[in-house]
Amino acid sequence: MTESCNCFDEVLDRVKSHVQEQLPVDATEFECDWQDRSIFLSAGEYAPVNPKVEYKFRKTKRNNEPAKNLTKSTVNITASHCCFCGRKYERPEKGGAE
Repeated sequence: MTESCNCFDEVLDRVKSHVQEQLPVDATEFECDWQDRSIFLSAGEYAPVNPKVEYKFRKTKRNNEPAKNLTKSTVNITASHCCFCGRKYERPEKGGAE
């Protein structure tokens, strides 16, 4: 098993420090965290955040007229490697009968 990376923690710490330096000296209750944090219940390593791709489209009604409203949805992208250091995340192999 390869050593895990701390890239997301290290980058977040660097961002926190940088932002705190820019704040007024009398600022209080500072918080900083990844937006859209992901939680995985399956085994293995995962990035704490995963980007979403939003898409929209207009359906066609039964009478072949376009629907009034757009249908919106998203697709989540789960990284297989750390986006900072490039290390492959350790995960159990999927499928395959033993």
